[in-house]
Amino acid sequence: MASTSAIGGLVSGLDTKTLISQLMSIAKAPQNELKTDLNAANNQITAAQAINSKAASMTSVAKDLASAKVYTTASASSTDPSVSVSASASAASGSITFTVKQLATAHVVLSDAIATGSGSAAPSISIGSASYSADSVSTLAEKINKAADATVTATVVNDGSSQRLQLTAKATGSTNAFSVTGTGFTDSDGDPVSTVVKQGQNAQIAIGDSTGAGAVVISSPSNTFTGLMTGVDVTVSAKDKTATVSTAVNQGSITSKVSTLVTAMNNVLSDVTFHTKALATGTTASSINGGLLRGNSTMRDLSAQVLNSISGGVAGSSTNATLAGLTVNRDGTVAFDASVFNRLYAKDPAQAQAVLQQFAGAVQKAGDLASNSSTGTVTSYISGNQTTVRTLTDNIAGWDQRLASKQKRLEAQYNALEVALQKLSGQGSALEASLKQLNGNNS
Repeated sequence: MASTSAIGGLVSGLDTKTLISQLMSIAKAPQNELKTDLNAANNQITAAQAINSKAASMTSVAKDLASAKVYTTASASSTDPSVSVSASASAASGSITFTVKQLATAHVVLSDAIATGSGSAAPSISIGSASYSADSVSTLAEKINKAADATVTATVVNDGSSQRLQLTAKATGSTNAFSVTGTGFTDSDGDPVSTVVKQGQNAQIAIGDSTGAGAVVISSPSNTFTGLMTGVDVTVSAKDKTATVSTAVNQGSITSKVSTLVTAMNNVLSDVTFHTKALATGTTASSINGGLLRGNSTMRDLSAQVLNSISGGVAGSSTNATLAGLTVNRDGTVAFDASVFNRLYAKDPAQAQAVLQQFAGAVQKAGDLASNSSTGTVTSYISGNQTTVRTLTDNIAGWDQRLASKQKRLEAQYNALEVALQKLSGQGSALEASLKQLNGNNS
């Protein structure tokens, strides 16, 4: 705060600077209280925001566990390593056994010899509906390979006495087989100018007795049978293999989600306990010592509602969370015994699902009640404190102006006092001189 100069008691002998400083310290007391309140409000906002963030995370995890898809999503497996399986979120439980009759192959042809040298006609070739021509075999292959719409790849083959083109379909399956005609071949007589090296064919699997007439044969242009079971893709890599593909709900995934939710719940509960605890006499509330929100009913209500998701149900009822291995410890934290859940799931998967969905739904409700971005109780508490912070900040700024004015008035008053005392001192000196002169005249 700016200060004007003062005489400093040259006449009065008073330490006016110290007097003004002491008076200003007294005058600043209300502002200092406001600053203390502002610091406390900011610390409370920080603590509440940490709790709110963890409550929002807990709500998200609980929402996931409450979703029905968690209990229907299956993982897939195969009894033979040559058969790989991929399951999507829509996969349902089931199994199927089949024998791989044949694998999908790409159609491959080898052209007749292509005439080269002086006087030879430039080779021209038609592959299906596409035609290509060039002045050399290598250029012809390059044109085919660079064509954006080409359905084959071309390779120049040197047989020792001439050059040929090997043409390979880019995609497997019988529908991608192709025929070749052209000119510039040494034995071209209007007939096809190529030999089929490998016939393009579909992959086939047989369900049932693959050697008998009663088998159901399923065909695919590739080695992947998309959607062979609902939400399940199967890829084969060896023929004459018999495999059983099975899908089942991933119980391990459910257990993992419960553990994740319990961790999220304990994160909220521990933060609430830390920030609302009573402190020993002489200990200051802080982010290190805790106690910043001691006595705060909003935070205590959040903690109670989270714990109530386990203890609030009717003990022994078919959907009480304790049936799935969830309990409340003496220290106010939540515990999960996966072995209890696993036994329940093995005995009655439907009941296990009902228990967890009710539990997760209760946690989600408690979390949303606290952390909802517009109506959450903790969110509203933070918003209210932020309003308080703005008001305190404005009031502190107002006090800065008032204190600056007060200091100027005090300095002016003490300056005026020194001036007045200086005048009185001068007058006293003059009076003393007059008295001395009068006494001299009378003697």
